[in-house]
Amino acid sequence: MFMVVQIFDDIYDSYGTLEEKQLLVEAVDKWDYSCVDHLPTYFKECYIALLKSCDEADEDLAKQGRSFCLHYWRLKMKQNCKAWLEETKWCKSKYIPTYEEYMEVAKVSVGQSGAIVAAYLGLGDIATKEAFEWLTSNPMPQFIEACSIILRLLNDIGGHKVGIYLI
Repeated sequence: MFMVVQIFDDIYDSYGTLEEKQLLVEAVDKWDYSCVDHLPTYFKECYIALLKSCDEADEDLAKQGRSFCLHYWRLKMKQNCKAWLEETKWCKSKYIPTYEEYMEVAKVSVGQSGAIVAAYLGLGDIATKEAFEWLTSNPMPQFIEACSIILRLLNDIGGHKVGIYLI
């Protein structure tokens, strides 16, 4: 699951117009193979890989009687995609958000909460429905928010250092 999200994020960052990215986010929101036909080629493979990896995880979880778990990860993936789209809109329009606006979106787009939910998928019966409900609650649990902000700022600092050498 982690690798699919990483590849998904990289392809999202590297390809597509704003309109094509909007189509991808809408497809992820619907979570249906029928959406593939509306996507550009470079997003089709990625989207299919996302759906297939979730189907496989769902089969494994169903064998354990834990089919309910994947719903929470899908929810986080949908939130990530919407946050990536918001950042894309800012970039394309050359909008500079306030720190508060940025952090509200960035703490989601960094994907930390989705990664934690994905890790919980492998915990078996220890990870109860109540645990998943708490992990995906709104507002975000404080420890996840703190981890997400730290990770986002570290990622931004690293990205800034790389950007200096590309200029």
